[in-house]
Amino acid sequence: MPMPGDLNSSHKGRYIEEQVSLYLQRQGLRFIEKNFACKQGEIDLIFQTADILVFVEVRYRAKTNFCHPIETIRYSKQKKVISAAKVFVHWRKWAQPLTLRFDVVSVTGPTDCLQFEWIPDAFQVQYPFY
Repeated sequence: MPMPGDLNSSHKGRYIEEQVSLYLQRQGLRFIEKNFACKQGEIDLIFQTADILVFVEVRYRAKTNFCHPIETIRYSKQKKVISAAKVFVHWRKWAQPLTLRFDVVSVTGPTDCLQFEWIPDAFQVQYPFY
């Protein structure tokens, strides 16, 4: 396995998502799934805490000179994540009674010294959900 500083961009993305997953698990969230994809969009990470299903968008920037990772999540991206979440809940009937939450984890710094900023409930879905 290459050292974190030697990763190419696709391996770096997977590495960072794995680090975010471990970070959120240490915060008490239960891992459900990663990289859920459908024609409507993709969800980086999915967790559960109590009766809440948490959909997580991960954003990484090594340097924040031009913009913070959070600033890269436009409304169009939020709509895609929400649409993919609808499909996820439809396909997994066990998830239908759960409350849904959309979090963002911003990751900055070099891969060998990552900094996490977790923003629970970063954006909301307009109800009715279905």
